Amino acid sequence: MTNQEMLNAYNGLNYFQEKETKIYKVNGKKILTGKIKLSCAINKNKILLANALKPYEDTRNGLMEEYRDLKKEEKAVAEERKRAEQEKRAPRDVDIILKEGKDVKELNGKLQELMNLESDLEVCKVPLEELFGLDIGSWELSAFMFMIED
Repeated sequence: MTNQEMLNAYNGLNYFQEKETKIYKVNGKKILTGKIKLSCAINKNKILLANALKPYEDTRNGLMEEYRDLKKEEKAVAEERKRAEQEKRAPRDVDIILKEGKDVKELNGKLQELMNLESDLEVCKVPLEELFGLDIGSWELSAFMFMIED
């Protein structure tokens, strides 16, 4: 899996678990009731993905420190928040500010290269039948595709 695929998978599983928690808080119903194998696979894969993404995060953070002027960004964010408060509006996003001599195309190229790096993962797979009966949409199903047995 590429780092991009792992990020998508992790975020998809995380979103699904957050949705299940919200539904449970509202009506006391769990989406995965009786789906022990699937529930366990989701938890195992989420931990596996988080651990596998650590080198990606460390490298990405290093690139951000190398290219971005974080002190100037923090100042710009604080100024925008102050302006927004004075104007009684929500703060707007502030563009990243690069250090002198750094190029955004170069940064983006390195980030893209990092996203495309492959890692071998032994994900916990489940049969497709484990997903039968779940009340999920097709876009939610895509979060589980990497862990369905062929």
